[in-house]
Amino acid sequence: MARRRRLGWLLYALLCLAWVCAAESASRDVDGRVRANERSAIEVAELLCAPEAKRLCARGGAAPAAEAGAGGTIGCLLRLSATDDAAAQSISGGCQKVLETTRLQLLAQSLPDVRVAAACAEPVRTGVCKNALRVAGSSPGSQRLKLMRCLRSPHVRAGLPEGCKREVTRVMIEEARNISLDVQLYHSCAEELDSPPCNAVSGGSGARRACLLMSQYYAAHHLEAEAHNISIGPMSRGCSRALSTATIEASDDVRFHPTIIDNCAAERARFCADLPPGDGRVISCLVRHRTHTDTSPACRLQLYAHEKRVMADFRLDPVLVWLVFYQTRAVIECMH
Repeated sequence: MARRRRLGWLLYALLCLAWVCAAESASRDVDGRVRANERSAIEVAELLCAPEAKRLCARGGAAPAAEAGAGGTIGCLLRLSATDDAAAQSISGGCQKVLETTRLQLLAQSLPDVRVAAACAEPVRTGVCKNALRVAGSSPGSQRLKLMRCLRSPHVRAGLPEGCKREVTRVMIEEARNISLDVQLYHSCAEELDSPPCNAVSGGSGARRACLLMSQYYAAHHLEAEAHNISIGPMSRGCSRALSTATIEASDDVRFHPTIIDNCAAERARFCADLPPGDGRVISCLVRHRTHTDTSPACRLQLYAHEKRVMADFRLDPVLVWLVFYQTRAVIECMH
C-alpha cells in the first residue's frame, strides 16, 4: 500500500514537471511571436516614416533612417509624435497612423525606446534599476519614466553594459537637442516654454533648454538679474525640479550640452581632442582654456554660463559628485 502511494506521488510529480515545461515552452513561443510582431511593426514604420525620420531625428543625434537599425529613429518619432511640438504636427498622416499602431504594440515594454528596451533588458531586470518596476500604485507610463530616469543617472549609467549605455546615451543626445523629446521635462515646463523669454526661442540645437536654464538661474539670483537688466518671471517648482534633474543627469558628458558642442567645436579640437567624452573630462578641459586667446567669444560665453550654474549647484560638477559618492560609500562600508 505504501509502495503504491509512493508510486502515485512520483507520477503526480512527473505530471507537474511536464506541465511546467510545457508552460515555459508556450511562454517562449508567445514571447517569440510578440518580438516578431514588434520587429515587423518597426520595419513597416521605418519604411513609411523614412522621410520624417531623416528630417526630424537626424539632427537630434539619431542616425538617418537608412542607418538606424532596429527602431532607433522610430523611437525618436514615437516620443516626438506624443508631444504638441510644431515638428510633431509636420508628421504625415500615414506615418502618424503607423506610429500609433507601433506604439500600441510596444506598450507592454518596460522602456519607451525600442533599442533601449532591447539593449537594457538584462540590466533592468537584475540591476540597480529593477526596483523602478516595482513601485506600488504606479501606472505603466509612470514606471517607464522612473526606469528611464534611473538609467540616465550618471553613477548608474557608468556601470551599465556597453550596449545599454550606448543606447541610453543616444536617447539623451536626442533629447538634449530637442527638449520636446524629453516628455517629463517638456510637460513640466510647458508654461515656461510658452511664456517670455523662451516662447521666442526656436530651433533644435538645445536653445530652448538653454533658455530654461538661464531663466532658472536668474529666477534664483534676483540681484544679478537686476544688475544685468534681465526680466525673468517666476519658475514653477515642478519645472525647476524637472530641469534640475535633467541637468544633473547630463552633467558628466559634453555631448549632452549642444550649445557648448556647437559653439566650442574648434576649441575642443584644439585643446581637448585626445579626451573621450564622459566623466566631465571635455567640459573641464574647455573651462580650463576659456580665457585662452584662441577661445572664441561665443564659446567663452557658453562656458561662463555653464560655470555660473555649476557654482550655484555643486551637483552639476561630476568630479565633485563622484568624490562625494565614493567617500560616502567608503564611510558606509567602514561602518559595516
